[in-house]
Amino acid sequence: MIKQLDMELFGGCNYTCKMCPQGTDVGREKEFKKCLKWDVFTKIVDDGIKNGVKTITLHGGGEPTLHKKFIECIKYIRNQDIQCIAFTNGYALDKKLCQDIAKSGLSILRISVIGYNRETYKKWMNIDAFERVRDNVKYLIQQCKGTPTKIFLSHLITDEKNKEYELEQYKNNWVEYTGI
Repeated sequence: MIKQLDMELFGGCNYTCKMCPQGTDVGREKEFKKCLKWDVFTKIVDDGIKNGVKTITLHGGGEPTLHKKFIECIKYIRNQDIQCIAFTNGYALDKKLCQDIAKSGLSILRISVIGYNRETYKKWMNIDAFERVRDNVKYLIQQCKGTPTKIFLSHLITDEKNKEYELEQYKNNWVEYTGI
């Protein structure tokens, strides 16, 4: 019996975060930076179902929202009455994608937001997109109200000596701003 299945829809990423293998000088080999083909995806899901899978998570070393059939993948999983969880860095969450996610039936979306302000976000995520991602998350939260989709933010304490300060900054800059 397989209870949970983790799938990497897309091996590439639009970020080069310090804490991720994608962000190293070596990065991932070209072979890994591919989209999972639809027929392979459906076969894996169908085989998982035959073996009792209850939850399928879309993540891995890449950014799943960059897969052209991200929403279709969610819907395929959910139409099988399987819980679907996805992880994202939030950069690609434009208004259309947020609206599509809200309608997709996605069970849980976890958004990695390492950095409690613009400076620390840029340092850890290696991109100056603090405001963009916060606005994306805020819009997504609004779109998902009244739907079964739950949104969570994943943070990282970067300096244990300043833990209380970082927690307060996360609360102010992410939780209160986005309404999550």
